[in-house]
Amino acid sequence: MKIQNIRSLTDRKYFFLLSSLLVLFCLRVAGQLLVALYQVPFLPPMQEWQSGLLPYPVLVACQFSIIALFSKICSDFYKGNGFFYEPKTFLAEPLLNCAKVYLVANAARLLIWTMMFKHHIWFTGMIPICFHFVLASFLLVLAVHQRRELSKGALRTPLQAISERQKVTQ
Repeated sequence: MKIQNIRSLTDRKYFFLLSSLLVLFCLRVAGQLLVALYQVPFLPPMQEWQSGLLPYPVLVACQFSIIALFSKICSDFYKGNGFFYEPKTFLAEPLLNCAKVYLVANAARLLIWTMMFKHHIWFTGMIPICFHFVLASFLLVLAVHQRRELSKGALRTPLQAISERQKVTQ
């Protein structure tokens, strides 16, 4: 069984976008770990890396869970099949709505934060806000892919869809 990796130019774009966002998030987690474990002087202090809503051990466990999930999603996109690559009606719309709400809520958070800390906005708490945009963007890209594939699938007959899947696995 041969897997045809990254089938089309559009799929490559989605894979590149998702992978880039995952790498950015991994760098953020690694940076915070370096500060937490070694207090490296070339990175911002620990209080700049998190809002404080979660204790750091809980936060880092959540971050590693997100990295594992996003890695699986990127793997599915690289292979051109899998749970997250294949369009799912039950996933597309809720995922898109969640991504939109997440982006809007984070934009509101940024606006409030900038109003509260006008004089030193870039030095106080911007790391979590920026990386929530990264996470929201990942969800948005995934949701757009799901919707695009569903709309393409609506134009195909069931026999065409089966034929396309058989070509991929041959």
